[in-house]
Amino acid sequence: MLGHVQPRTMFESALAALPQFILDTQADWTMVRDWMEDQCGFLTDAQLEEVIEVFAEFEEFDPTAF
Repeated sequence: MLGHVQPRTMFESALAALPQFILDTQADWTMVRDWMEDQCGFLTDAQLEEVIEVFAEFEEFDPTAF
């Protein structure tokens, strides 16, 4: 029997898809935040930090910009 794998949460799935969204759309921070909220609803501060980490890999991110 294979080990049980926990299903991904909506947030985890959206976060995993975020790099491709950024590449496909050349998204800025506002587009990224809006897309994540469209996928998941309200984002907690901890979730926003994770989104910022992914976005920062693609852009020079200014955390004071939002």
